[in-house]
Amino acid sequence: MELPCNSSRIINIGKLFRAYSLDYIALLNKEKQGNWDEAHQQIQPYSGLMACLIHGYLHRVEGDLDNAQYWYNRADTNIPDNTLEQEWQRLYELAHSD
Repeated sequence: MELPCNSSRIINIGKLFRAYSLDYIALLNKEKQGNWDEAHQQIQPYSGLMACLIHGYLHRVEGDLDNAQYWYNRADTNIPDNTLEQEWQRLYELAHSD
């Protein structure tokens, strides 16, 4: 049996998804404002590509390069050969395109 498409149900699912998704731009801004602990706490439950990249970046900021490499590996990449500021900007731009 096929259920009819209910556009209001789809819209509600979209709202629910956004409520449980992470605002990567806000998270990057928290870190830039010096709230590393809060940014790290918020990223921990997430394991998508963007979350892994940001998690790796946060550990670069912390100076824990082994942990940073772990998270970049989970994003199927290596620690980038750029400055922290360049990486922040790269991630910010990626988050805007997400």
